[in-house]
Amino acid sequence: MKKNNPSFPMSPREEVLGWILVLLHGFILADALGLLYALVHPATGLTLTAGTFNLVYYAVSFVLVLLCLFSFMRENFGLLLKNILQTLTFIAVCYFIDTFLTVIISWLEELASTGANPNQQAVEAVTKLNPGAMMAVAVCLAPFVEEALFRGVVFGTLKKHSRILAYAVSIALFALYHLWGSLINDFSWTTVLQLADYVPGGLALAICYDKSENIYGPIFLHMLLNFVAVTVTIGL
Repeated sequence: MKKNNPSFPMSPREEVLGWILVLLHGFILADALGLLYALVHPATGLTLTAGTFNLVYYAVSFVLVLLCLFSFMRENFGLLLKNILQTLTFIAVCYFIDTFLTVIISWLEELASTGANPNQQAVEAVTKLNPGAMMAVAVCLAPFVEEALFRGVVFGTLKKHSRILAYAVSIALFALYHLWGSLINDFSWTTVLQLADYVPGGLALAICYDKSENIYGPIFLHMLLNFVAVTVTIGL
C-alpha cells in the first residue's frame, strides 16, 4: 500500500506562502505588533498585559495560517480521519520520547551549569499572571500555528529532498524561534547551549508528523505537552 506523504497536499503556492509565514511569525510579527502597540498606546490609552499581547500575536498568526494554508489543513484533517489509530499511537510514543530526552538534556545542562532558560522563565512568569490567556495560547493557538509552520511547511517541504535535512532544519529553527530574542539582546554561549532545551520537543514533534502522516498528530501532541507544562506552572 502506498504511504501518504506528509508534505501532501501542500501546493507550490502554499509552500511559498508557508515559508513567508515562517519568517513573519518567527522573527518579525511580534516586534511589529510591539511597535504598533507603542504607537497606539499614547493616543488611545490602550493597555495590554503580556498575556493578552501573546494572545493577539498568536491569533493573528492563526488567521494567517488559515488564510494561506487552508487547503493543506483541510486535506490533512481527512488524513487524520483515515489514520486515527496510527496518529494516537505515535502521539503516545512521541510524548514519552520527549519526556525521556528532556530528562537527559536537563541532567546534562545541570552538569554544565547552564542556568535557567530565559524564554521558559518569561513564559512561566506571564502564565502565572495571566493563566487564562496563556492557557488559550499554549494549548490552542500556539500548537496549531507552530506545527503548521515548523512541521507542515519546514519539515514537509524539505522532506521531499532529504529526511535528514528536514529533521535538522525543523528542529534548529524551532529551537532558534524560542530563543532568538535572548540571543540578539544579550548574547551568551550559555544561551546557545540552552537551545538544546527545545531539541527533545522538536524531535518528538517531527517524528510524530513523519510517522502519523498528518499535521494534526504533532498539533495534538504539542497541545498535550503545553497543557502539562501550563498546569504544572499554575499549580493545577
